[in-house]
Amino acid sequence: MIGHSRKIIAADPNMKSFEDGVINPIGLHGVMIRNIAVTNSRVVNTMEDTILYNSIWDYFGAMKFPPGTYYYNKSAPDVYFWNIFNQGLIRPELLSRFESIDS
Repeated sequence: MIGHSRKIIAADPNMKSFEDGVINPIGLHGVMIRNIAVTNSRVVNTMEDTILYNSIWDYFGAMKFPPGTYYYNKSAPDVYFWNIFNQGLIRPELLSRFESIDS
């Protein structure tokens, strides 16, 4: 055990940023809101678990175009067109070193 919780994950998990593998506590446990991330953890089913801030929401939400990393127009009722597969997740302990897109 190293004894710190400073962690950044830059990955392409081939999941949308709101899929279970990204937001679920048994996955990456990423949250889209910086103010929630600074709480460092949350309780799910009586178990406390640390969270990560998914910075991708900040950056792609502020962009005009392209609004994602992958475009797919399938013939189905549930079409998102632009998808965000690339993820940038940051431990709350490091958030003070990263500017928000709104700053």
